[in-house]
Amino acid sequence: MDRRIFMSKTQKQKTPKMQRQASSLKHAAGLLGVPVEELKLAKGQGCPGFDSHNRVDLPEVSRWLLHARRERERLRAPDSPAEYFRALVVRQITSAVAIEVACRELWDARRELVQFLEEQEEKRRLGDLRMPSRPALKHLVEAWELYEKLYRLAQHLVLALYEFDKDAAVSGALTRS
Repeated sequence: MDRRIFMSKTQKQKTPKMQRQASSLKHAAGLLGVPVEELKLAKGQGCPGFDSHNRVDLPEVSRWLLHARRERERLRAPDSPAEYFRALVVRQITSAVAIEVACRELWDARRELVQFLEEQEEKRRLGDLRMPSRPALKHLVEAWELYEKLYRLAQHLVLALYEFDKDAAVSGALTRS
C-alpha cells in the first residue's frame, strides 16, 4: 500500500505532544491552570481521571472540569446584564477549548492509526485488516485534510477568545500582565 496516502505535511511536522498524565494534583493544577482545591473538589464529586496514587488523566479531568464549569454557569441566574454577558463569554471560551481538545484527540487517533498501518505494512499483514477500497480511503484522506484546517482554526479561535478575555477582563480568570 502506498504510505503517502496517509502522510501529510502536518504529520511530518513535529507537533508538541499534549501531556496526558500528571503525577500529582499539584502538578495537574499547574498544567491545567486551575487551583488544587478545584481538582480536590472535582475528585470528591466523582470526576473520572484520578487514580488511587493521585495520578491525573489530564484530558479526562479537563473535559469534566469544562463540563462542570459550563453547567455552573448555565444554572446560575445572572444578577445583571453584565453578568449574563460574562457568562456567555465564558461559555464561548469553554466551548472553544472543548473543540480544541476534541481536535487533539482526533490527531492522537489519526497518529495511532497511521503508526498501526505502518507496523502492519512492515509485517506484510495489511491484507488481514480488510482495508476499504482505495476509492473509500479517499474519503478518509479528505477528512484528514479538513481536520488540518479545522485544528488550525480551533487554535486561532481559542487564542482570539483568550486575548479578548485578557484585554476585556470578562471572566476574571485571566489578568493583564
